[in-house]
Amino acid sequence: RTSGTLSGICMFHYIEVLQTLTKFCFPFYVDSLTVGQVGQNFTFVLTDIDSKQRFGFCRLSSGAKSCFCILSYLPWFEVFYKLLNILADYTTKGQESQWNELLETLHKLPIPDPGVSVHLSVHSYFTVPDTRELPSIPENRNLTEYFVAVDVNNMLHLYASMLYERRILIICSKLSTLTACIHGSAAMLYPMFWQHVYIPVLPPHLLDYCCAPMPYLIGIHLSLMEKVRNMALDDVVILNVDTNTLETPFDDLQSLPNDVISSLKSRLKKVSTTTGDGVARAFLKAQAAFFGSYRNALKIEPVSSFAACHDSMLSYEETRSSLKPKKVPVLSASMRSFHPIPLYPAYSEPLGQGEWGNWPRDVGHCIGEAVGGDLADSPFLSGAPWSSLVLSRRRCSLTQPSQSGCGEPAQVTLPRGQGHLFLF
Repeated sequence: RTSGTLSGICMFHYIEVLQTLTKFCFPFYVDSLTVGQVGQNFTFVLTDIDSKQRFGFCRLSSGAKSCFCILSYLPWFEVFYKLLNILADYTTKGQESQWNELLETLHKLPIPDPGVSVHLSVHSYFTVPDTRELPSIPENRNLTEYFVAVDVNNMLHLYASMLYERRILIICSKLSTLTACIHGSAAMLYPMFWQHVYIPVLPPHLLDYCCAPMPYLIGIHLSLMEKVRNMALDDVVILNVDTNTLETPFDDLQSLPNDVISSLKSRLKKVSTTTGDGVARAFLKAQAAFFGSYRNALKIEPVSSFAACHDSMLSYEETRSSLKPKKVPVLSASMRSFHPIPLYPAYSEPLGQGEWGNWPRDVGHCIGEAVGGDLADSPFLSGAPWSSLVLSRRRCSLTQPSQSGCGEPAQVTLPRGQGHLFLF
């Protein structure tokens, strides 16, 4: 904004943010990008100190010399991609007045309710997505590209690696497919979410992140991979989307319950799951199978406190013949508003009262609601209780983003060309 009003060219007031964004808009070696890749859409993520994710929706155009970008806390991938294509079309046709009109309308627009159709101009409109619903094919672009680009076996191996919280690199020569695979794979953890380092596309100046000791899920353009290979990468899972190959030093998939994985694999290979929310629902049922029986390892006290029961845990583990005892992950799933509770088999002290009193009921309620309640008493809930992922409060409690609007738009000339960067 300039003097409280929206000007034709708005400069974002956080200069340091702008300097960072331009690097994320070109996360590759320039000479490696082919003409056929121009015009593709991709997404990067900026995570603030409060773990809030701000999405950068980008459209690369004009021979990779310019990039349109919309910055927003709202995970409306299809909506912002559509708006980017409209803005790019206006620019190509020299329709500057329509271009400014669209941005001004979008800037003044408060966040509408899910399912509402929003008309920005005569030829541009969109329907607000409901982020609480399971992603479906082909409506959800990320899941669609992920399911097409990666076969079922590699998808399951990647899923297992994420559950074991490994360091994961996904590489691809096409930016749109790369970021779609990152977002699509992470979405399959619902109602949990990936709580570690999450970078859908890593710019060249941050390649040292690949050597980080903590778990991460990072996307890297193929042009940067030669440099990454020369780094000290120990115990890293690498998925090459172009060749559909996965490298891993672990046997995470074999360590999971055979019955659950077999059922999940069968569901994914059915033709009926390739459209609608069948893929997402298959993973959700697997999540319910893994986490649904955690009560078998808890001893509920009359005073609403609870503790891990050693005998119950051992008895429960004996029934899980498909599990390898030394490879069973530890349960530390919790509501995001609480602190994670690690529950170890030998731990038998009470875990406290007060705010923890309703924890078992709340977690079970979230998982039960997520699958529509049809698995609550099903023998399908036979998996061991485990994981150190946390429940997504946004999805489970159906809360809405706290922002009062779509954000403030801005435009800045990128250092590599005559492109524009729009921030909301």
